[in-house]
Amino acid sequence: MGKRPPQPRAGASRSGPPPSGASAPKSPAARKPRRKFVIRVAAALVWKAETEPGGLRRLLITQRCADDTMAGFWEFPGGKLERGESYPKALRRELIEEIGVETEIGSLFHTIVQEDRKRTLHIRFHHAAISGGGPPGPGSRGLALGPPLGAGQLSLSTRRSVAN
Repeated sequence: MGKRPPQPRAGASRSGPPPSGASAPKSPAARKPRRKFVIRVAAALVWKAETEPGGLRRLLITQRCADDTMAGFWEFPGGKLERGESYPKALRRELIEEIGVETEIGSLFHTIVQEDRKRTLHIRFHHAAISGGGPPGPGSRGLALGPPLGAGQLSLSTRRSVAN
């Protein structure tokens, strides 16, 4: 531990340059900003091919595994990008790993950016279509079709959101 500089006595004021060897306190702007941890996540919007009565469609959702954070919650299939991986490449890999299907990755639907003091989370939602593969094996995530949605009904808003 370094030695603390002497504190001025009550009622005394300090003016002028700091004593020799002491440095002036850094202003908040002069401090080196801490580097935030960035997490990039790709999520797939896989629509059921057939429409429901009234022209409604359903989205594929997956259930988080028992040993995951937020176990049992439902989410869109996808996951974190590995170093040097593009969002479409990560989606293809994640859908094979998670639910055992090959996919054609389509256009970007929406981007969400959430920030806190320690990290920035980027989630990109891409349209995707199943192009091959089979049903998931034992121990895989649960699969379901979400509630029927009409055109323009899917809302992915959060505190900070950027639509694309």
